[in-house]
Amino acid sequence: MTMNQKDMGAVDREVGAAMLAAGIGSVVLGIMIVLAEASAKINSALVWVKPVGALSGKTTVEIIAFVLSWAVLHYAFRGRAIRLNTVFVTSVVLIGLGFLLTYPPFFELIADSLKPMFGG
Repeated sequence: MTMNQKDMGAVDREVGAAMLAAGIGSVVLGIMIVLAEASAKINSALVWVKPVGALSGKTTVEIIAFVLSWAVLHYAFRGRAIRLNTVFVTSVVLIGLGFLLTYPPFFELIADSLKPMFGG
């Protein structure tokens, strides 16, 4: 059984929405790590499960961002032609940025520059 062009476009939109959502989720996790490092208040606010510490809040916020962005993008891409290769490249860049923001020397450098904003 082969898929016709219309079906392939629908698959592209669904896959594209999921890929971009993964990139957005990765960046959100990186941002949460930087913010938790920069602010003691944010860090303590992210402790949702005591034995896990702030990681529980960081990852939960990331999962919420992923799911919400996936739903919004799925709806936004509905009925539109998308270029899957452009979406893929954008997703890879976002995931790379998310990874970079979780690298300790990098997030500590950014967090240290943000600490004056948070009174630290």
